[in-house]
Amino acid sequence: MKRTGMPIKQINTYAILRRAGIRTIDTRIDMLNKQKNTLYKKMSEIEHCIYFLDSKLDHYYNIKNIKGFKN
Repeated sequence: MKRTGMPIKQINTYAILRRAGIRTIDTRIDMLNKQKNTLYKKMSEIEHCIYFLDSKLDHYYNIKNIKGFKN
């Protein structure tokens, strides 16, 4: 769970629920789905940042090509 970025408090809650047995499966599923959604949101934010950086890089590479700059 730690690898998914789940906070320690939630990991502890999850562990308690797991030890409690099968009657807590629905709660654990909810917890895992919430963490999955959190990761999808972070992934989307990262993709937007990468797109922004790629746009900036394209802009600067175009300027270099138009002006004939060389490294």
